[in-house]
Amino acid sequence: MLFATRLFDPFYRVADARDRNSGGTGIGLAIAQRAIKFHGGTIRARNQSSAGLAVEIILPVC
Repeated sequence: MLFATRLFDPFYRVADARDRNSGGTGIGLAIAQRAIKFHGGTIRARNQSSAGLAVEIILPVC
């Protein structure tokens, strides 16, 4: 399983053919990553072998 490295870059889109009508602006995961890091956590994404994307978020217990 490969971990995505650029998915968390602001405005990055996997497919060039996607536009704002079908796929958003590419800012959501960048915002999520910054918020999670601010709270001392980690986020990572990987392709599922069957299909889709798995996102793992780990936050510390306060």
